[in-house]
Amino acid sequence: MCYLDLDSGRKRDWYGGARLVELMHYLEEIKIFGCEPLFCETSRALILNTRKPPWTHTSFLTNGTLVTDRVIGALEAVRIGSVDVSLDAATAATYERVRLRGDFAKALDGARRLVELGRRHAIRRFSVFADFVVQEANYRELKSFVDLCFDTGLTPNFTIVAASPEAQRRSLLQRTGGSVRPQSFRDLNDRLESALASAEGLNMGFAVRSLRRVQQQVAPPR
Repeated sequence: MCYLDLDSGRKRDWYGGARLVELMHYLEEIKIFGCEPLFCETSRALILNTRKPPWTHTSFLTNGTLVTDRVIGALEAVRIGSVDVSLDAATAATYERVRLRGDFAKALDGARRLVELGRRHAIRRFSVFADFVVQEANYRELKSFVDLCFDTGLTPNFTIVAASPEAQRRSLLQRTGGSVRPQSFRDLNDRLESALASAEGLNMGFAVRSLRRVQQQVAPPR
């Protein structure tokens, strides 16, 4: 919804104010993603706005750390489509490595609050997806992530990090292993199979489908 103009250092609004109000009546769903929408004043206001048309769903991507009890209270009055929580790890150590000292406990607490809200929401119950971008720094936790999501009521959503020379260069400089594809295909495939077996045993159909997509994307050409 807004971005930082690097030349002037000022925030610019793309769809704020009257322009968005005009469009709102034609929209079935508003999806808000990019950076942390609950940190951006414009995006936060749009997510929590209760004056949207009654047929309009609001969906958004968050890292979970700003999902406080106060935010949950405000979301009670909003028609929500779905929420994605970007976690990318099953343990605090890996999360802090991928997110450069991020707070895993805080993110997970926020995710749990959203799950509880989704189960009891008076306007419309909704799903909460836990996003996991498979990369060198976290792929060893694939099965653990499936199990964590099952225990917390999250729906795991797996994707593979894009192959990027620039991301690899940054990862080497930061020594994180983040944003780089796993280096061992054999080990990755074994861990994908283990995560798949767990997801299938727990009847987590969405997780199974997303894991199979990752398998197809990383499979070497024949």
